[in-house]
Amino acid sequence: MKYILLFVALVWLTACVDHKESGEAFFAAGDYEKALSSFDRVLEFSPYDTRTYFSRGLTYAAMEEFDKAITDFDKAISYDRVNAEFYFQRGMAYWHLEKYKSATLDLRSASLLRADHAETQFMLGRAQLRIGEFLSANESLEYAYELNQDDMNYRYYRAISRFRIRDFYGALSDLSAYLREFPEDENALYNRAIVYVGLGAYQGSIRDFDRVLEINPQHESAGLNRAISLLRSGQSEEACRVFLRLARKGDEEAKRLYERNCI
Repeated sequence: MKYILLFVALVWLTACVDHKESGEAFFAAGDYEKALSSFDRVLEFSPYDTRTYFSRGLTYAAMEEFDKAITDFDKAISYDRVNAEFYFQRGMAYWHLEKYKSATLDLRSASLLRADHAETQFMLGRAQLRIGEFLSANESLEYAYELNQDDMNYRYYRAISRFRIRDFYGALSDLSAYLREFPEDENALYNRAIVYVGLGAYQGSIRDFDRVLEINPQHESAGLNRAISLLRSGQSEEACRVFLRLARKGDEEAKRLYERNCI
């Protein structure tokens, strides 16, 4: 009887390992349906397998089924509360669902467990920006950039956080560095123009707004903000022409500014 039980246990263990390995292989190959099937089989044999809950959660996340991913990450975390990657991946699932407060909590937990992980600090900073924790976001993004100075996205988002805490010169430095690498990035150009407005450097803002409009003539805000920069720089006649043109297209803010400053 003892040998029969041992044989059954070995068969059970072998089946678990086989399904787990095939699930990981299917996941790596991008065959997510087969990966799910394999992970489901593992959990039938071993319903407390922490790693398999996590792997199945990753699979659901790759399929953009983020609610299901979170359910599996919840399970994994309930069995292992000190695994930084579990918190990070659940935080990322919340991020994709635009649940930024929950994302921030998980990413903060992950950062406490692995403080020197650049991507964790980076995503924590981005989540903190989303919920208006600008000082904390800046601290996270400053540290993320210290850890990884090769990725210009880190510097871009540090610029955003610096702008939010009114460090305009720091934001300008970061955005200018980013634009040397990506000179056609209309969002970076627009954001640098806004920084120039914050500095009262209206010729710089006009130049960047012009560039944005060259790249994307339909940009919703660049035209209006360019006109405001023209007005503030003393070029009221040209500003009024732009306000009037935008007002005739139905821009209520442009109409209000035209009536206030040009009539």
